[in-house]
Amino acid sequence: MSIVPLVLDRQHGDTQLWVKEVWIGKGKAAQRYIVPVNEGAEAEKDREDRQAIIDGLQAELKEGRRSEMGVFARKRPAC
Repeated sequence: MSIVPLVLDRQHGDTQLWVKEVWIGKGKAAQRYIVPVNEGAEAEKDREDRQAIIDGLQAELKEGRRSEMGVFARKRPAC
């Protein structure tokens, strides 16, 4: 599988997409899909989503809300 660049002409300028051919299944029953990836928009959205998660976790740490942090919040017994 390889990713191939595809440039589309649009009213507001060119948009570069990357497309990947994906086969699901085997033999004659296999189905072919073309999966588009818009790296610029997706990468920016992913970056914003990750930063929102990090900001939320840092805010919880500052507030001292440890109950939602799972195993890391448990106090270890003194040996």
